[in-house]
Amino acid sequence: CDLLVAVHAEHEQRLSMRAREWNGKADPALHSLIRDTEAARIACAEAIELAAKYRASLYIAHCTTRGELELIAEAKRSGVR
Repeated sequence: CDLLVAVHAEHEQRLSMRAREWNGKADPALHSLIRDTEAARIACAEAIELAAKYRASLYIAHCTTRGELELIAEAKRSGVR
């Protein structure tokens, strides 16, 4: 497939759950607590899974965690583009 998919990988369900845990506060100091490493990892894993399933090339806009980098490295080793 010649399809290129670009994603800004954040798992919306995880972010919503985390925001509720902080009572929906809009304090900028909570940004990294709400957008935690697990939200990034889950979204990255889902994007990789879909790219593999549909044989699409995947461009992830940015990676900020070791977990994401490990997932990407494993995906590349297994042939995901």
